Formats: sequence, C-alpha cells, structure tokens
Amino acid sequence: MRRLEVLAWDGARIRETEAGAAFVAAGFTADGPRLSWDGYPGPARR
Repeated sequence: MRRLEVLAWDGARIRETEAGAAFVAAGFTADGPRLSWDGYPGPARR
C-alpha cells in the first residue's frame, strides 16, 4: 500500500500549522499527530 505521512511543516507539528488545513482540504486525513494520504480518492481505506 502506498502512503504519505506528514509530521512537520517548517519545523512545527503539521496539525498546529495553517498548512495542515490545506493538506486536509487536499484529501489528507488526520491520524494522531500526523496527516496521511493513502493515494486513493474518498475516505481512508482500513
């Protein structure tokens, strides 16, 4: 499975930055302290 995880942005935790909202709008999902993207459209596969 392909998966991209973002933990930090410009030295700060990704979920605490304004960029975090942009990642979510682009299809990333919140997963603990990180944002992740599995490469598939729609809700995250389990």
